[in-house]
Amino acid sequence: NLRGLSGHKAHHSRRAVVAAGFDAKKGQRLRHGFGFPLLQRFSAGNTLAMARQSRTPVVLLTRPAAQSQRFADQLRAAFGPMSFVITPLIAPEYLTPPLPAHDFQALVLTSETAAMAAGRLLVAGQTLPDLAVCVGGRTADAARQAGLRALSAKGAAAELIALIKGQYLTGPLLHLHGQDTRGNIAELLTKGGIVTVSVVCYTQRAQTLNAMALNALALDEPL
Repeated sequence: NLRGLSGHKAHHSRRAVVAAGFDAKKGQRLRHGFGFPLLQRFSAGNTLAMARQSRTPVVLLTRPAAQSQRFADQLRAAFGPMSFVITPLIAPEYLTPPLPAHDFQALVLTSETAAMAAGRLLVAGQTLPDLAVCVGGRTADAARQAGLRALSAKGAAAELIALIKGQYLTGPLLHLHGQDTRGNIAELLTKGGIVTVSVVCYTQRAQTLNAMALNALALDEPL
């Protein structure tokens, strides 16, 4: 309840926080709450008709900055000019861990943030392999922006492991990831004969609502 976080009380039911995922091509949004997903279908026409009946609401986005910006761009592309307040509730804290003295064959990256962390380690003078095997396209894009050669598995953990095996990588590999991770990538690869070292390179810290978000919540306006 963001209004509870801001210290303000809701005046009536027209205020709501809606943000999770959006498919602009299908005109669908996926809203998460209380342990179950709710898929709602709507059209641009219906949304515009609603906007005419009341003032256009400001959209409050609380996911990490890059994801929130992509979501905002998708909404603008689908519905035209809109106003957004981006106030991430978590933000990465990058670490500078000592890296094992191995001649690593490739990096394994399972998030955009890990790819950005790899770039920061390179800037700090750490030696990393120039090849990154990435879980998906956005992670691969972030790795390329960090100066790495990147391959994308275009999937999840299973597809990533299959790509590594398909590239005939023999190891050792270096898996850079956040403090909270899932999939046991390094363990599964090592058990499969490809030695993989796991290193935490960032953690996520809780953030408070920023001033723009607090101001938006305080106003008696659609949000």
